[in-house]
Amino acid sequence: MPRFAIVGTVILTIFVILIAVTALLLTLILENPETYRDQISTAVKSSTGYELTIGGQLSWRYWPPIALEVRDIAIKLPGDDSPLASLDKASINLNLLPLLTGSPTINVQGLSLHGLMLRPRIDKEGHANWARSDEAPATAATIMTPDTSSDTSSSLFTLEIDGIDISDVTVDFLDESTGEHYILEIISLMTGPVQFGKPVTLEIEARARDVVNQIRTITSIQGTIVSDENLDRLSFTNLSLSNQLHLPGMNPVVATMTLNGELDIEKNNLQVHLSGTLDDSAITGSLELNYMTATTLIFDLTIDAIDVSHYLASSEQVKAQPSTSPDTPDDSTIKSITATQSREDSQLIPAELLSAYDLQGSLIVHRLDYDTYSFSDLDLKLRNNGGKFHASTTLSGYDGHASIEVDTFWRDEVRTTLNIQLKQMDMSKLTEFEWITGRVNLDSKLAFQGVMMSDAMETLDGTTRFMIKDGTLDITPVKQLAATIDSLRGKQSSISEWPDKMSFEQLTGYHDIRQGTRENQRIDFTLENIQATGKGGFDYFSNHLQYDIAIRLNATEDSTYKVSPALANIRWPLHCEGAMDASPVDLCFPDSKSIEKLVKDIAKQELKRKGQKELDKLLDKQSPGKLKDLLKGLFKR
Repeated sequence: MPRFAIVGTVILTIFVILIAVTALLLTLILENPETYRDQISTAVKSSTGYELTIGGQLSWRYWPPIALEVRDIAIKLPGDDSPLASLDKASINLNLLPLLTGSPTINVQGLSLHGLMLRPRIDKEGHANWARSDEAPATAATIMTPDTSSDTSSSLFTLEIDGIDISDVTVDFLDESTGEHYILEIISLMTGPVQFGKPVTLEIEARARDVVNQIRTITSIQGTIVSDENLDRLSFTNLSLSNQLHLPGMNPVVATMTLNGELDIEKNNLQVHLSGTLDDSAITGSLELNYMTATTLIFDLTIDAIDVSHYLASSEQVKAQPSTSPDTPDDSTIKSITATQSREDSQLIPAELLSAYDLQGSLIVHRLDYDTYSFSDLDLKLRNNGGKFHASTTLSGYDGHASIEVDTFWRDEVRTTLNIQLKQMDMSKLTEFEWITGRVNLDSKLAFQGVMMSDAMETLDGTTRFMIKDGTLDITPVKQLAATIDSLRGKQSSISEWPDKMSFEQLTGYHDIRQGTRENQRIDFTLENIQATGKGGFDYFSNHLQYDIAIRLNATEDSTYKVSPALANIRWPLHCEGAMDASPVDLCFPDSKSIEKLVKDIAKQELKRKGQKELDKLLDKQSPGKLKDLLKGLFKR
């Protein structure tokens, strides 16, 4: 039997069994029901295939009204040791007046169940403890259809129920072949008059739990449902639902909905059209849930606004303390910049959840907020089946657009590729960075393996290319390095006259990550007359980065940012180390170990440049003949 039928069919089967028992007992009215204990069990087995054991007493209450009370009931398949279902107490209140007047209608004024426990199980070989080996279990239709060959007179009557009151019901489903484990608890279920094929008012308070994936829901339902004569299909109109959804690592999601749709138990399919609120946001759309071959969810939803931060669990991080000293920092300064709260490892790819559910859907969010970020016109499409999960997202914000694509292959080895594109987004608005501004265009292609964040950090690989237009860059670290060189040379350079924030028309570069984030990264960018290359890495969990950057300046005469030939085309070293969320202005300082070499290189280049000038003067004064002799002597071995 497909999984979707487990809860619905089993509950309905037990419910119908009780009705069948009631109908049988009506033929024995005003007799001692204990006399017919064995006959009741035999009748249930012949009509359903299940064994019914009554451990408690069968007793009548004669007034008011006539009532049958049954205690300690167990139902199982023949040969099974553990029961499929057990019931603490059930009572049925009867209206005898129609029977006394010759009416064929049996009126049950009340049907109540308390302490019902259902234990559907599938063993490792795929055998279900509710499935008969000789034939399929009888449907509600076969149970309710009168049997003209029966010796009882139950077939002479039709059944009406004025109301049902059910409490303390638990359905504990375990599939050992797949590892699935679900628990449904019906705290209370009350109905109005029940007649098959006619509307029935319904009130339900229930809880459900996916034990493996740690998903919980708390639900209340009010409204009207209609079932067909076979109890195979339930339809509902304007059903009111309130629900709290608890997902791992998230705050509860509270929804209040009006539902219209149909539950087809035979086809294991639920279709719902909904409208309502998700916390404070309006939501409309449709859902389809199917368990025929796999758990499949199909959805098409639209939400006017949602704040993601409301649902995510909060995590505090200690902010880095910036250094205001222009000099090379001491150890205490580096420690203060580096000191941050370590991050814990977390699951990044829910592989078990992906393997449990097939997924296909579309979600449109007109406004999306997260922390300090705000976006609009989010269009998310999801698809998960056949061992592959695909998600594509487009959204707008900060004067630009973004698109994200994620592909995860989860069937064997979990592998994920991530493509991110940003177009014309305002960096200062997007990041609130002060050290760099402008409109960014970015194309990032990354890949990693595994399901945990630690796996991603150890295997991350890919390249990010970027171009920033019409922006500014804080070049304070470069000016600090120039100031150090100037003090050693005893001569002020033109770099000291540069502004702290360099304006540029275009900054282009790339960032390479190879085989993890801790090392072997390469960063390269160019703007105006500055070229920078760097190597290093970062540790996500300790929130720490370390890069060595080499700056090369091109000599210019007509640029706003002048560089004398003495300082051009030389490797200017910067060492950047500290918290990942700190500004590079506070992390990058002159590399004291390389400054001495830098000064020597500058001196050598200056001497070479001056020597070249003297050589040029000398060559200009020589006659062609003497120049020939000079060149012979120069290349003589």
